[in-house]
Amino acid sequence: MKKKLMMVAVLLGALSLGACVDDNESASVTDIRGAKAEQLRSLATLNEAKAEAELIRANAEAALQQAQAAYEQAKADSMNIYNDKAEQEYALYLEKLEAETRLEILKQQEELAQYQENQLTSKYAKELADLLEMQEDLMVLKVKVAKAEAGLGAGSATNVVTILNEKQKIAEYEAQIAVLQNEDYITLDDAELLAEIATKEQELEVAKKAFISSEAYTTLYANGQKVEDALEAFEEQQELINKVNDVYYVVTGTGTQSGLDYFMVQQNSDGSLDVNSWWRSSITDARIDEYQKLQADRQYAEKVADATAALGKETDKADATYKDESGYEHKTAYAERADAADWLKAAQDLQTKFAALAEDDVLDFEYRGITYTGFTKERGLDFAAGEVESAQDASAVAENLIAERKAQLDEATVAQKEYQDALASLDLDAYNQAVADVETASQAVEEAYEAYQEAYEPITALEAEIDVLNNLADNGSIDIDGEIAELEKSIAESQKIIAELEAGEVESAWYIEYYNAQIEGLELRIKAQQQIVEAAKEALEASINSDEDTPAEEETPAA
Repeated sequence: MKKKLMMVAVLLGALSLGACVDDNESASVTDIRGAKAEQLRSLATLNEAKAEAELIRANAEAALQQAQAAYEQAKADSMNIYNDKAEQEYALYLEKLEAETRLEILKQQEELAQYQENQLTSKYAKELADLLEMQEDLMVLKVKVAKAEAGLGAGSATNVVTILNEKQKIAEYEAQIAVLQNEDYITLDDAELLAEIATKEQELEVAKKAFISSEAYTTLYANGQKVEDALEAFEEQQELINKVNDVYYVVTGTGTQSGLDYFMVQQNSDGSLDVNSWWRSSITDARIDEYQKLQADRQYAEKVADATAALGKETDKADATYKDESGYEHKTAYAERADAADWLKAAQDLQTKFAALAEDDVLDFEYRGITYTGFTKERGLDFAAGEVESAQDASAVAENLIAERKAQLDEATVAQKEYQDALASLDLDAYNQAVADVETASQAVEEAYEAYQEAYEPITALEAEIDVLNNLADNGSIDIDGEIAELEKSIAESQKIIAELEAGEVESAWYIEYYNAQIEGLELRIKAQQQIVEAAKEALEASINSDEDTPAEEETPAA
């Protein structure tokens, strides 16, 4: 800190008295020096946050690129039967990467929040927080593009089952066509047809009994039981899950509840198995992680903080204000009461002043920032009485406002406590494990169901033969070409359903183009925001380093 040269007279006077110079700083200079140090610490912290923000973005993008490369390699190295598993692992990783990135950004924003009320650092902190929000949006979009390019749209167990069942229908139709095209069957008379049907039915019964003991059957059935066991374990957490979700859907972190598709295996009366998809809203499609909890924690904390700020303190003066969610300033409830009290006192003082006037006196006066002239005693007393009444009304309104905002604060505090108690009472590890077990068991059902259907194809072929032979026996003769044409039409319809479902389960090229356009626009905004952040940083540095707000300290001779 620069120091002014002492005045010559003061110096001579000090020397003549034989005094030494006191090296202690004055209190004001010490305060300013401390403020400077605090500003420098704030600047250093914000600069670290800026560097960390860039590191978060760079790490997330690098992880995304590595995951994409690993996924493409996994698909190239694997046979088709393993591609579904690779896709699911990739999709889960992308969701995890997105959640972790958002969590890191949220932590940074929480760190920056404490600097946004500081007059000097608020601009830098706010612009940096805005940059972080843009980077979060960018990461979300890039994950969407990655999912779309990999064909990993929002999956549906219903569609998976439908696709597999349509494929089973196609196999059945193709088996029927093969029978119709077999000339050996066409030449059989009714008795021969009935005998052939009886033979085929016996073969079918033997095949079905044998199939029930097969690995494909037992594996599917066992995995179906695992889904039921996983759901039963989840039910143990159900009451607490509902309680948490009653106050805030923390499991999705969005304030809305969603569900998880899963598979159940049912045994038919003939011993065969059916796989059906279900959607259970009480199971969510996201586990409870730190990012979601931080979102919920922040939501409740902000409600309490907003209600506290709107109420204010009992010691608030008439000029005490708070900012609403939109950034507009308003008087606190207690400030409104203080303002009404000031108003009432001013009005009563005015009454006293006019009451002391003689009848013929005329008074000019200033009242609540306005100058009034030419008031007689009668006119002044009428004016003052009206002001007293208005001030009393304003005081009553202020008291009602205080009561209302106290109630809002109590409500926000109770809601926060209910949420915290509900979440604390929930066994998060058990809940997350239950969800994971349902997902794992359900995935095993899907894989086993596909193997089950493949192993079931010989039975499907026998059933198709029996259907065609029964048709021939019942009708004597049939339009072979017409029957084949109808079956081929049914095959085409099933293929269309499969194609539509598969196309509907991935983000189309239109969405990829749409997301990329959003990314392009957002990257331009981020580039501009980075310049704004840098300008705010430079302005802060210039302010801290300027000499204008660093007062010189005159050295004072000590006695």
